[in-house]
Amino acid sequence: VDLERRYWRKDGTEFWGHLAGRRFQDVQGNERGLIGVITDIDKHKRSEQKLAESESRLRTVTENAPDTILQVDRKGTILFVNRMVPGLTAEQVVGTDVYRWVPLESHPVVKQALERVFATGQRQEYESAGPGPNGEVRFYSVRVMPVLIEGKAETAVYIATDITGRKQAELQLLQSEEKFRLLVETSYDWIWEVDAQGRYTYAS
Repeated sequence: VDLERRYWRKDGTEFWGHLAGRRFQDVQGNERGLIGVITDIDKHKRSEQKLAESESRLRTVTENAPDTILQVDRKGTILFVNRMVPGLTAEQVVGTDVYRWVPLESHPVVKQALERVFATGQRQEYESAGPGPNGEVRFYSVRVMPVLIEGKAETAVYIATDITGRKQAELQLLQSEEKFRLLVETSYDWIWEVDAQGRYTYAS
């Protein structure tokens, strides 16, 4: 016999128990009864229920979220993803590890963030390249947060926001500033810049 069900304690309170039992026989081989042991698994069942409820809430929230959201275990294995970029399917992603989807040089950052989330229960952040539509490389700002069950991190959630546009704008600004600097440094003219109050902010 192997059975999980609700039982009652002497004080009338209910609990989840696991019944393990076997039949016993006398010396003639006749069945004489059943020996059973009931183990209190109430705490374990409550943890399972809370985890299931947490995962259900997570899926409800993430279905319409604009960001890419992943749920992973301690090893970084992807358990859930809310959306797929064109060119990839859920079957290709779920069950793989999160390191597969970031450049090799980002592995130490990703690993450190995941380990800290499980060790401290605190949110971690980093930026990394990652897959975009049809194999395109995109840049993401990533927040990693624990899913806490009774105060313990059971899984972690990655929220990745595409910041490719911002990164491209930053690069263009740097390139523009570098061109301006080179122009000024090689010019024989005096070049200056003033603010709205007429104060000098730059002079060559």
